[in-house]
Amino acid sequence: MVGTSNVATGQWVHVAVTRVKSTGTVTLFVNGVVDGTPSGMSTTSLTANPNMDIGANFGNAHFFEGSIDEVRAWNVVRTAAEIQATMGKPLTGNEPGLVGYWRFDEESGPNVLDISARHADGTLGDGDAGTQPVRIPSTAF
Repeated sequence: MVGTSNVATGQWVHVAVTRVKSTGTVTLFVNGVVDGTPSGMSTTSLTANPNMDIGANFGNAHFFEGSIDEVRAWNVVRTAAEIQATMGKPLTGNEPGLVGYWRFDEESGPNVLDISARHADGTLGDGDAGTQPVRIPSTAF
């Protein structure tokens, strides 16, 4: 999915994506505003034990060039109003439907802690010290 929003270099941008399984409708939000809704997306279940690469696609070696902070995964489709209400605030980690919450607040090391009830902690750089990103203090909020 490709958005059409112009975003400023050097500023935090909030990106959210929702998917309605029954219709396959996927919606991209940029800074809380709908930026795209492609058609013909899959309606298959997402029931497998997921592996999630944040900022990388190791299958084709495409990597995000920028800073990432506050990644959240939900098992419910959030509305635009719900996304807008929390996009500039840290969560507690026990919100209904929250199944992954990585704040990236660790000061060092390869681990990224998931503070949701699932505790699906991650490893930076896929465990390869040579591909681990540089940690910087967050100014997201």
